Amino acid sequence: MSRITIDRSVHEAPSGDRLIDVIRRAGVELPAMCHHPQLGPIQTCDACMVEVDGELEFLVWMRLLDLDGDSLLDEAEWNRYRAARKSARGMWAFRLGGAGDVTETNSVWHQEKGVPQRPSPLLYRDVVYLVNDGGIVTAYDPATGRVLSQARLRDAVDAYYASPVAADGKIYLVSELGKVAVLAADGTLSVLAVNDLDDVSYATPAIAGGRLYVRTRSTLYCFGLR
Repeated sequence: MSRITIDRSVHEAPSGDRLIDVIRRAGVELPAMCHHPQLGPIQTCDACMVEVDGELEFLVWMRLLDLDGDSLLDEAEWNRYRAARKSARGMWAFRLGGAGDVTETNSVWHQEKGVPQRPSPLLYRDVVYLVNDGGIVTAYDPATGRVLSQARLRDAVDAYYASPVAADGKIYLVSELGKVAVLAADGTLSVLAVNDLDDVSYATPAIAGGRLYVRTRSTLYCFGLR
C-alpha cells in the first residue's frame, strides 16, 4: 500500500493505482485534462492551479517545482518558477567559433513557437524537424530558421515524448499512444504511412543494421526488410 497526501489528508492506495483514480475515490473534484485509461499509473496528472497574490497560474509537473519536497510551493519556489517563465527559451542557431558569451554576436536565428520541452530536434538532409509535446510538427530551414511547413500529423494527432529519427529518406515519429508516423524527408511533412501499435510509448526509436527498433510499454518491435 502507498500513502498519498491530498489536500493535507492522507489516503492509502494499492501500489500501481492511477493517481487520478485515488483522487476521485477520495471525493476530490479534479478536471481530467490528460487522463486516458490506456496510459496506466504514470505521472501525467502532476498538474494544478495555484493562486499567489491574486495571480492564477497553471502548473505542470508540480513535483519538479517543489524543491524541498514538502508538497507545498513556498515563496522562494514560486519566485524561481516565475523567473524561469520569464527567461528566454526556444531553439537557437549559432555560428561556430568565438570566446566568452557569444549569445548576441554569434546568434543566427531563434525560434520560440512550436519548440518542444521533451523531444529533441532532428537535422536530416538539410532540414530541421521538431515535434512538440502536443504533436505539432515543424520543418525549418537550418540556415535561416524559416518555417518550411507546420502541421499536426494526419491520423497521428497525439502527445509526443520520443524524438524523431530518420533513415532511407524518411522521418519516423512515435506518439505517446503508439502511433508510428512515417514522413517524406523533403520538408513538406507529407505522411506516407501511420501504424498503430496500440500501446503506450515514450522511448525514442533506434536505427541500426537497416532495422528500426521501437519500444512500447510491453513490447520491443524490430522492423526491417526480410
